[in-house]
Parts: sequence; structure tokens; C-alpha cells
Amino acid sequence: MFPDFLGDSPPVVGQPMSSGGPKGEDVVYAKFMFVGLGGAGGRTLARLQGEIRSWLKENGQSERIPEGWQFLHIDTPVICDADPAVAENEYLNLVEPGTDYQSVLATLNSDPELHGELQNWQVSPVGLNVDITTGAGQYRAVGSTIAFSSASRIREKLKDVSEALQRDTTDSELNELYQKVTGERAAGGASPSYCVVLSSLAGGTGAGLLLTVCDLIRGTWGEDNDDKIFGVLYTPEAFDGLRSAAINGVQPNSLAAISELLNGYWWNGAPDIGRTIEAKVAAKKSKKYTRAGMVGALPTSGPRYPFLIGKVNTAGVSHGSADDLYAAVARAMLSWVTDMSVQRDFISYTVSNWQLAAEGHTMARNFLFDSGDRPEKGWPAISGLGFARLSIG
Repeated sequence: MFPDFLGDSPPVVGQPMSSGGPKGEDVVYAKFMFVGLGGAGGRTLARLQGEIRSWLKENGQSERIPEGWQFLHIDTPVICDADPAVAENEYLNLVEPGTDYQSVLATLNSDPELHGELQNWQVSPVGLNVDITTGAGQYRAVGSTIAFSSASRIREKLKDVSEALQRDTTDSELNELYQKVTGERAAGGASPSYCVVLSSLAGGTGAGLLLTVCDLIRGTWGEDNDDKIFGVLYTPEAFDGLRSAAINGVQPNSLAAISELLNGYWWNGAPDIGRTIEAKVAAKKSKKYTRAGMVGALPTSGPRYPFLIGKVNTAGVSHGSADDLYAAVARAMLSWVTDMSVQRDFISYTVSNWQLAAEGHTMARNFLFDSGDRPEKGWPAISGLGFARLSIG
């Protein structure tokens, strides 16, 4: 399982999953914060939790998920409508009962300092027949508006989850679990931490929340973790099986979401290439984040390592329904959590070699902006993801 930047190269095939790690090495399970956005992200989270509990049971352990693997589902509905769903304390609803879109918009517009960041993209409440207590109605701008107004609440919840992840007991618990499952000595000390944001690009809430939530994570984590943010993002074809009225906006939503993702990724220059010294665009400062309690400017926006997930692979094999795809992604995420080879050869490799792989990727001429200084070039930013598992007997 390795990243393959989208373009002219063929996709890669994932590695089989094992329960242990390299023999004789001092290793330990990494800590993960999984954040699901919207309905697709939430459904994937709950399936991942089910996969982890099954794995724990198969390995003779309690089905209680270790504190070092944290989960948070963020969505608009007052009551979580995902099925299956995470626990109540792992769900953050952004809209309170009785709230309508017009009142959210009025609150934001009452602050003159926000007007510069709100102009040109807001949806007018006139004629908008969307009950935001049940969702964003496939309006990505409605989801973004709700994210804008809820930035403080999102950041507080992210802080709580991050603090739970970094408790002293989480490392020892993961060390003990590793030793029990593999029969090998754990490395001891602090485990590396990663964040995985799961969302659809095609809807209203998830796509509207994506950049805001990633930026709040980046501003909440410490310096050692702030850029270890993976994005696992469903493309519009994942929802082809739904009735037409439910997917009318998925293609334009995805196009706009990817455009925003690329703008955030390339903001302040290409990653890892002397952003603050060579880049011609200043680091990002936002009143939205200042109001949420974040200080300083952001050198980039959105997930640092974005991966697109489709329903059909290059060989024409379909994962089936959207729910089947969520289940397949959950099984892949299980390998990220429990397979030391994947943690070493895929996750650590991706973090260390992403920009190098991007610059070495062959692209058609003028496919991306490919002139100017090195930090000004539009290096490939989005990768594909493959996963395979082989069972014997």
C-alpha cells in the first residue's frame, strides 16, 4: 500500500494485512484520531470501530477500543442519523433544535470583521427550503456556513479528543496491547500520532466542513503532529446507486470541493519547500479561526495527504453500494491501526516521501501549473489508494 499520485501512472495494489510487525524490532502501535465528516464519514467511522472490536476479539483481547485510537463524528443533524453510528459522546452535532439557516447567517453577518471572508459564496436564505437540523441539503455552501459559525465548538471538541489521545496512559496501553497480540517486546515511550479525516467530497455537510475541520486540527495539535493529517475522501461515483434526486449535486459539489482543496494545499507555496522564505503568498490568517481561539497564521489549508476513494477500480471491479464501499474502507483503515508493516511502509513512508514522490511523478505538460520558481509550481497534490487482503484456509 503506497501513495500513487493521480495522473499518468497506474494505481498501486495494497499489501496483505497481518496482526503483528517486523520480528525482532522495537515497535509500537501508533495513535490515531479518526474524524468523520457528514454522513459518509460517520458511517465509515462506526464500521471501523466494528472492525477494530472484531480484531481485538480474534486476538483474545477485550473488545474495548484503546484510548490511543480516538473517534469523532461531526455532522449537522441534531440527532445522529448514521447507521451504524458511533457512541453519543463521539458525535458532535453543529445545529441545535429549532435553529434555521437564516438565523445562522444573521449571526455571522452581524460581525463586520467577518464580512470580507463571507462575501460572494454565501447561499441566500430566500427560497432556500433546507431544514439544517437534519442536514445541509447537498448545499456545500450551507455546510461551509455552518462550519464557519461552529468553529469554536468544533475546536473545543477537537481539543478534548486530542487531549484524550495524548494522556500518559495511552502509550502504555498501546504498548501492552502490542505485546499481548504479537508476543513481542514493544518499543516503549511515546507512540507517533496521526489524524485521518474521512469525508465525501460530493455532499453538503462533509464537503463544506472539510477545510475548516482540517485547519482547526492543524491549529490544535502540537508542532510535532500538526501536519500529519490524512484525508480519505469519497468521490461522487460512490453514490451512483442512490436515486437521482439524492445525487443531483454530487458532481458540481465534488468539483468545487477539489478546487478548494487544491487552493488550500498550494496556499503559501508548495509543501516542504521553504514556504515562509520563498513563497510569494503570505500564510493564511482568518477571522473565523481567530474567533475560535486559534493564534498565528496557517501555512496551508486542508488535509496534508489527500487520497481519493472511488467505487470502481482501474480493473473495472466495483465495490458495490456506498455502504459496501464504507465497509471496504473501514477494513483498510483497520490495517493502518493494527498492521506494523502498513504503519512503517505506508504511513511513515507517505509522511517522509510525499513531496519527493510528487515532484518525481510524470505529468502531461501543462496538466498542472508547471512554470515559475520551485515553490510556485503546482506539484501533484492528490493520490489514489489501494488495499487488498488475502486469507488462507
